Amino acid sequence: MQTPIGDPAVGPHLEAEIAFRLQRHAVAGGAVTVPPPGFGYPGQVDGGTVFGLDTRGGGPAVLPFNGAARQIGVEAGRFVARAAAQRVARTADQGNFLLDQGLEGVWLFNMVDAQDRDYPDCAALFGDLPVLHYCRPLARRDAVALVPLRGYYSDIGGPNVPLPGFDEIGPEDKIPQAVWRGAPSGTCHEAGHIYWLSGLLKQLPRLSGPERAATEARIRAYGRVQLVASAQGVAGVNAGFSAKDGFRPDWVEAHLPQAMQGWFVPPMHRTRQLRYRYILALEGNDVASGLYWILASHSVALCGPRSWEIILDRGLEPWVHYVPVAPDASSVQARVAQLEADPALRRRIVANAQDFMHRATDTALRAAVDRQSLARIAARQ
Repeated sequence: MQTPIGDPAVGPHLEAEIAFRLQRHAVAGGAVTVPPPGFGYPGQVDGGTVFGLDTRGGGPAVLPFNGAARQIGVEAGRFVARAAAQRVARTADQGNFLLDQGLEGVWLFNMVDAQDRDYPDCAALFGDLPVLHYCRPLARRDAVALVPLRGYYSDIGGPNVPLPGFDEIGPEDKIPQAVWRGAPSGTCHEAGHIYWLSGLLKQLPRLSGPERAATEARIRAYGRVQLVASAQGVAGVNAGFSAKDGFRPDWVEAHLPQAMQGWFVPPMHRTRQLRYRYILALEGNDVASGLYWILASHSVALCGPRSWEIILDRGLEPWVHYVPVAPDASSVQARVAQLEADPALRRRIVANAQDFMHRATDTALRAAVDRQSLARIAARQ
């Protein structure tokens, strides 16, 4: 049931949601500096991943740094993507939402996956204006404000955020085991450089000697790898990378060491995963995007270590809505055994998770939070 925006109960929820998204930016505080038209921006700002959009009365414009003006254009008063990069389309979508809402101001967006930055260049140029992102590290709450990833996995009713009630299998009718399927995705931040798990796996066949040994060690440090490697042959834990796309069986067999080949298993559609009583959610490049459909199901979400969050995460708590596990098959086995021995706890966690997702998918509340969060940023300029 969706809460009407005029309902008195919306007020506290609205303020709590805005405060979560904006953190210290939720109330007027630090100075916001908007450079005047014609300002000489540096060519690159904070690693080149931030785009600046201007929606003030003079008409929409793209700020000339990080090559944004070559990648995002303005046609008929709308932002349009002029490059194929995913972040370009995402940023244009955000800009058009601002125009549709009549929100005027200067806006900073970083819509690239796995961005663990504190944005000193943006702070120097724009004062206390936050960078807007669909996902932020828990350690960057003061620098990053959260926005929806429009048209992607945070859309209500989409594949990753279904409404509670979509799961037709009752909790007692499920297989009392744990399952996980996912891509070989993940990032590691070292000395300002991002290592992508999928890229390391693709590079490995071309390496030899100490460089190959170092890369193998780095690969084995990723949480998703630790889970699938430890789960091989373990009863009750069905976990593996989906063998598809760039990691199809023929490529895996021809290019990866035999010890790694067992990590890749046939894909498993969500309808089959829902047969299991316990479904794992593990962070990849950033947030574990599958977490939300698990929370909306009749299965228990077993969640690996969490270091990222999105707009849906306000109030999400371990042992209330999900059960924390280490990315290791023995940890998963222990949690499954514990919950099988305590069905009342298991049922309570599933019920709490579904209640949580009812609030998280309240479309009227979410629409109000989207607009009013951004309106508070605009009001400070």
